[in-house]
Amino acid sequence: MGILTKNLMSDLYKFDDIVAWDDKVRERYSFGYDKPNFLLLSSLELQDFCKSKLLCGKNQTCLNQYNSFSLQYNYMNDQVLYEKAQYSTYQYPLSLGWQNLTTSQKEYLIKMDLNRIFVQTIVINQSQEDIILPNLIYSANEQDGIFYTIFSMNFLMMFSQINNQKYGGPFSCDLVNGNYQQYKYTNVNQFDGFQYQDSFGNICGDATNKCTQCSYYNLKRIFSVEWRCRPWYQQSQNQFYILFGQPYISINPNIVGSTITFKVVIDNQKIKSIKDEYSYKQDAVVATDIDLTLILNRYQQNKDLNIEYSYLISTNPSSNSTEYSPLVIAHPMMNITNLQTVYDVEFYNSTNKENEIYLFKNQTSFLNDTFQTYQNCSFQMLFNNSQIRIITKNNIKYLTIFTPIFICFGTIYEQASNINSYYVKAVSLQQMDQDTYQVNQMQEIMVKTIFIIYSTLVVIILVLFYFLTKSFLFYNFEIPIQILTQFIQNADSQSIFIFYQKINKKELKTSQELKNLILAINNVVLNLQEKVKSKFQNQESDQSYLDIQTALSQQLITFQAFSHLTGIGLCLNYRFPYLQNDYPYFLDKIDHNFNNIYDPYIAYDINNLKSQYKNKFTNELNFYEVFYEDQQEKIEI
Repeated sequence: MGILTKNLMSDLYKFDDIVAWDDKVRERYSFGYDKPNFLLLSSLELQDFCKSKLLCGKNQTCLNQYNSFSLQYNYMNDQVLYEKAQYSTYQYPLSLGWQNLTTSQKEYLIKMDLNRIFVQTIVINQSQEDIILPNLIYSANEQDGIFYTIFSMNFLMMFSQINNQKYGGPFSCDLVNGNYQQYKYTNVNQFDGFQYQDSFGNICGDATNKCTQCSYYNLKRIFSVEWRCRPWYQQSQNQFYILFGQPYISINPNIVGSTITFKVVIDNQKIKSIKDEYSYKQDAVVATDIDLTLILNRYQQNKDLNIEYSYLISTNPSSNSTEYSPLVIAHPMMNITNLQTVYDVEFYNSTNKENEIYLFKNQTSFLNDTFQTYQNCSFQMLFNNSQIRIITKNNIKYLTIFTPIFICFGTIYEQASNINSYYVKAVSLQQMDQDTYQVNQMQEIMVKTIFIIYSTLVVIILVLFYFLTKSFLFYNFEIPIQILTQFIQNADSQSIFIFYQKINKKELKTSQELKNLILAINNVVLNLQEKVKSKFQNQESDQSYLDIQTALSQQLITFQAFSHLTGIGLCLNYRFPYLQNDYPYFLDKIDHNFNNIYDPYIAYDINNLKSQYKNKFTNELNFYEVFYEDQQEKIEI
């Protein structure tokens, strides 16, 4: 809004380029005309301000709240508020009536009214957020003192100084004899014009001793308030661009307020930087009053202010003096109707007030530092600018943190920043000790709980691991060994070999452990047969023969680990005496296990035994020969 106002006041935007109506007439400014081109009402006239009240009908709530200015920030909620929000308000210090303004003054106000379009958009967007909202948006012109504000406002009913019979009141939106009451004076020549009085009606001088507080108080004016003498306007003279002003008491309502101002300096060839505006007098000031109620409500939410609380204080506005007492902007213990220093509020009930204030000042000398403007906005992110102090208040020590609030402003090409206030957080050390003790107790309980839970989990995991391991061994070792034992009890070497081949070719699915056992047994049996065969073919020496015997003995021991029932390990039972030339015992074993005999490798040797022991074993050998031939037929089949 400040930049727009600056451009509108310059020659950058001509009046004829802005207005859209064809005849460019600078009249028809209110609902008093059939087709208004723009909606501007006088702050000291009731007709345009009160006309929308007829829309309330018999709605008593609407009637009671109609004069409220702040409700217009929610103008989309109500038709009456919407109608009121279509207006902007102006006031000329020397006279009433649009007709008494010069052409240039009319053009200035019409161009200023463009601000309403943008401000209403901002207001609608911000009203949906829990943020600090503007309370009033307005501007004052240095040349002629014209005041302009967004939305409808009427000073006749707002200010008690003029809302009385002396000035034609009391004023209201009620019709009297079919007309609204009117302000008694239309120009400053009709009465004293509040000359030598401040904005609150207090005498500040006379014709001989002029008012020194503000030179404009020495001039006549149609309304008691001289906007160019307000604190927010005066403070902007010694700064440039944007400034967060010092707290002050607003006129209506009479409470502590804070204002953001934009110093409007019309561009000229000598201004090369925004800092150059510092040495120029303002052509106008655009201001926004900040609603501190939201901040104050947040600060007052703490139920026990003896434990912890927060507040906001101002900074030194002077660039060359450190004689300054920080003012309270928002504090949970402040008096909202009085302007107070931080010393007044912080130590108001202290039993050792003077000494504690003295210590506070010594510890917080940085609060009196002169006002500085920094070259850029990098300071906004530097949290190490905070100051931590131990402040004693009413014999209670508080850990207090002072955090500067930096404001960044400028253009796309140039930025600057300054400290506009300090956010202060105070916490009782006694409470901190109690909280620390409670935290330690909670941590101790937490550690014990974690230890118990951890120990319990370890035990549960170990028990679970035990049962899982037991189950794993049972299903992967014990059961496969039982199956293998049953299989060996009923199988011969060929069956073992065939069974292994089927498993190896994945024709049969089984566990890896069972597969490994079958492989081991198959290798033992086949290896044994190969060794015996090699011996009889004279492919090995006597020493090798002895090695075979040793190996066979060891394999017999190993193989007997599974079982050695009748038929199990049969090959070892009859080969071992056979290789020792103990043929009678060999034949006796064959006779004992005849149901399980089948070995094509010893067919030739059996025939030789028949001829050597023909007399003694004729019947037996004939029997086994028949048995062998029968087995051969099975193989061929």
